[in-house]
Amino acid sequence: MTAQREKFRAPRLPQINGPARKTAVGEAMTALAGQSNSRFLLYFTGHGDKAKDDNLNNNVFDLWGGETLSVQEMAAQVRKLPGDAPVALVMVQCYSGAFANFF
Repeated sequence: MTAQREKFRAPRLPQINGPARKTAVGEAMTALAGQSNSRFLLYFTGHGDKAKDDNLNNNVFDLWGGETLSVQEMAAQVRKLPGDAPVALVMVQCYSGAFANFF
């Protein structure tokens, strides 16, 4: 008996290289905003922290060089995407639950 060989399609995700900084996130989101008829999967993994003012609804995702991206800042970035485009956001870090609040 011959084993059946499985095939998977090659991923169609663009490779994004560069530092995890606010400007890079903003530039990537601006580039994505120009893609019509798209669906978006935004996957963030790393470290997070509670907001400095203890507003647990605005916790942060830690970026490079001590920069952070708050829930409110991330919501502003997502608003750049086409309004009719489905968006799935996956946040995998400490204090990530607050990111569920902006949809």
